[in-house]
Amino acid sequence: MFRFTRFATEGDIPAWSIVNVAVSTIGTVLIAIAIGRRIGRWKRWTFERDDTFLVLFVAVLAANSAISYPYLKEVVMSPAGMFYAAALFIAVRDVLQSVRRHPSARVAWLAVPLLVISTGWTLRAATLVESLRASAFVNRNDWAVAEDREDAVRPQWRSRHPDAERLVRQLRREVVDMPVPQPFTMPRWTRTWIDPY
Repeated sequence: MFRFTRFATEGDIPAWSIVNVAVSTIGTVLIAIAIGRRIGRWKRWTFERDDTFLVLFVAVLAANSAISYPYLKEVVMSPAGMFYAAALFIAVRDVLQSVRRHPSARVAWLAVPLLVISTGWTLRAATLVESLRASAFVNRNDWAVAEDREDAVRPQWRSRHPDAERLVRQLRREVVDMPVPQPFTMPRWTRTWIDPY
């Protein structure tokens, strides 16, 4: 689902969605610039170590895109996401080395996108932690009522192996006894800036 497009058509774009699109766009532009600077060398079949990562990123992105065409699911793009991170590292390092070699007015106009991208990816990393906390809370609650639900659904004549019953009881006890912070304790501003998906 293209959430940003949906939010835009509905006229209400949350801050976290703007952050996601902004940092991805800036990152992709930086990668495109890094590739553009090397493409002449690639045509002569001259590759350095960083070039191979960038070529692999483009190849894996194309392959993942082709695979996701008939089977649309975000996890299909995960390998390309890993190579995206490596390609972005190379692109940002190229920018920083360029600034070091030519310290001038470039620093001012490069500082803003680098600040936006570093802040945005930090927020996106915090999103992962918040998602894990919310999942832990939901899973803990599911385990807390799992035995009651199974007794209601499972026919009385069918019983599991005693070892399986013991394992389920042990897992349930460990999960229910584990302290998990409630999502309701998070500050309200996080709902605006942290991606709930």
